[in-house]
Amino acid sequence: MGVSDEDSEKPKLRQLLREQLNRKKRREKQQGVEDGELAKNFKSLRDGKEDQGESSTSSVATITGKRTARKNATKAREKRNASKSDYIGRFKEVTERLYEQVLKFSEATSSEVRSLLTVAKDYEKLMMELVRENARLSGRIEELEKAPKTHVLHITTKFLFGVWYGNIRRGPSEGDEGTPITAVSDR
Repeated sequence: MGVSDEDSEKPKLRQLLREQLNRKKRREKQQGVEDGELAKNFKSLRDGKEDQGESSTSSVATITGKRTARKNATKAREKRNASKSDYIGRFKEVTERLYEQVLKFSEATSSEVRSLLTVAKDYEKLMMELVRENARLSGRIEELEKAPKTHVLHITTKFLFGVWYGNIRRGPSEGDEGTPITAVSDR
């Protein structure tokens, strides 16, 4: 049993080759990460799973459609709320600009400035009341759109007569329910 030099060199050679391959693989991985290929591959794999549910052969229903519908409804609600607050913000901006313009007068007396600021404050209160009334009336319009046709006629006529006689605060659902239209118009 003789041991040759070739037998002792083979494991060293294998180890060197493995180290070279490992270094080469590490370099490729680093370049792949730097180039973003791994991120792209991961994203495409993830997107594929979302499109198919968990697997293409799955018999379990996925909720991705409901999730997008819920997101769309949430976005629409946020947009409506943002538009409401946008009007309020605009009114406040106008009031602030009015205050700035009034306070720029160096020649104005204190009584003139006070009267102008009072007008600005009244203007802001009036605008806020209009916004609230608009929100209340838009809720009524939504109710009217959802109601049956006969109910809509009754509510609409009562509301119109209430507005005609200056009774804006009175809603169509308050009092006089079931009263004929002629009785409402005789007020």
